[in-house]
Amino acid sequence: MQRKQKVDLRKTKHFRSIHRCKLFYKKDKEFKDKGLGMLHLKSVDGEAGKKKTQLVMRAETNLGNILLNVLLNDKMMFNQTKNNVQFVCVPNPEIKGISGPTSMLIKVKEAAMAAELVKKLDEHSK
Repeated sequence: MQRKQKVDLRKTKHFRSIHRCKLFYKKDKEFKDKGLGMLHLKSVDGEAGKKKTQLVMRAETNLGNILLNVLLNDKMMFNQTKNNVQFVCVPNPEIKGISGPTSMLIKVKEAAMAAELVKKLDEHSK
């Protein structure tokens, strides 16, 4: 007789889901699709007890693979054009064929959502 394994599902309290969006990265002067998922901001402890914010984007799949996981800092600049938000970071997890900082583009449904996202990212990166 086989026993059913019990699956332990836990919701993480410190994640705040911001938007459902699409992520792109720049390669050879054009943006390539990285995936569709939910963008979250997570509060983490930084140096000398200062709170920092981590941007985590997980794919909308059963596995929820991590598309992007970066720590926001005061040197990051977020630019909005229509319904897109663009910024430069060192992508984590690594993207094949790209080493070092690269331009990332987050595409949301409406320009108002992009403006709200830029405001929150600017707020949390300082």
